[in-house]
Formats: sequence, structure tokens, C-alpha cells
Amino acid sequence: MTRHVASLEELVVLIEARRSPRPFVVAIAGRGGAGKSTLAHQLAVRLPDSAVVPLDDFLLKEAILAPRVEDHYDLARVEREVLIGFTQGLPFNYRRLDWMSGSLVPIDGIIDSTLILLEGVCAFEPPLDAYVDLRVWVETPVELATQRGRARDAGTENESHWGVWQIQDTDFLERAKPHVRADVIMRGD
Repeated sequence: MTRHVASLEELVVLIEARRSPRPFVVAIAGRGGAGKSTLAHQLAVRLPDSAVVPLDDFLLKEAILAPRVEDHYDLARVEREVLIGFTQGLPFNYRRLDWMSGSLVPIDGIIDSTLILLEGVCAFEPPLDAYVDLRVWVETPVELATQRGRARDAGTENESHWGVWQIQDTDFLERAKPHVRADVIMRGD
């Protein structure tokens, strides 16, 4: 049964109640501009021994305009470089997309935590879903999410892609229905 939470504090309490001593993965999904990254970073401040893993680090720059949102990401690499080792209790490092060069570069340091906050539009999708312990959907009106996304990307090469991305997000949400698989829904406005 999906639970609606009204505040960050309520979500923190819920995560702590479900969290176990073993490695725990919270997936945070929502349309582009919904507030996923903001929520993940707010949770990381309040949840001890947690680390944020943004799916945008795994974007395939050459595929960011592919018709299907899930094809924008190297989800197999998320599984390989992050989730397999993490769920076995191993520290990990991964390579993130460097937007300027278009190449993959190692993140700074090693992540050795017991809780991952995996955030991105496709955070509930295979093969990632098999590793997820709690699914949080950030529900934000499309107009507000688009306004936020456009403001965030203003002046960057991504600014011109928002018209396409909004259509792709809507297609993905109607086709894959990730919000239906959410354990928790939190308003992003």
C-alpha cells in the first residue's frame, strides 16, 4: 500500500523505521524538475551514514534526446559500479559523466555507507528495482517541475532540451507508471 507523507521529518522517520542493519537503498523518482535531487540531499543531511547517488551521473550524453527516457541512462553501469557491491556491504566508487568533456571520471573518494539515496527519473526501473528497499515518488505539478528544470538548466547546453524532455517524461510516466510502484508519495511543491 502506498503511503503519503506530508513532511521531510515524516519521511525520515519512515525510512529509519524500515531501515535495517544491512545495506539499504532508497530510490527517489519523479519527473524532471520535481525536486528529487533536493529531497535526496535534504535526507542525506538527516540520515546518518547515507550517500546520494544521482542517476544523472550515469547519463549517456549521446543519448539524452533518445525517444525513451530510460535509454538516456546507463542503468547496467549503475548496477555494476554501485548496487552489486553496495548490497554486499562493500565500499564503492563509480565513474560519473563529466558534462564538459563528455567522458567518465571517477567521483571523489570512496563511498562507504549503509544507506544509498538513489535519485533519478528512472530510479524504479530494471535492473535497479531489484536492489531497492523503499521507493519514494516526488509528485510535483508538471508546470512547476518544468519551471524549476528550465531555471536550473538556464544558460547550459541542456536549456534547449526541456521541450523534448517534458514530452519524454510524460510518455515515460504514462507508459512505465513508476508512481504506481511507489511505497511512498511526497509532494514536491
